[in-house]
Amino acid sequence: MKVAILLLLSFALLAAGRQVEVVVEVIVVEVVVVVAVVTVVVIEVVIEVIAAVVVVIVGVMKVILLTIQVVVVVVAVVVVVVV
Repeated sequence: MKVAILLLLSFALLAAGRQVEVVVEVIVVEVVVVVAVVTVVVIEVVIEVIAAVVVVIVGVMKVILLTIQVVVVVVAVVVVVVV
């Protein structure tokens, strides 16, 4: 009888140990998934910031080109009026 109880206890302990191992494995997988999701979100944010900077740079370049065009037109008008 004692041997049977000891066998049952040992099987119960083994099963409990396996359950703990499975829980730890699940937690590790969940942590890996969370890290992957956070990494993807950070990459998306970096891409959005780069895109915003590119838009600002293009806007500044358009303003510079427009300014150059205005200066050229003003110079042309002055040359036509003076000559």
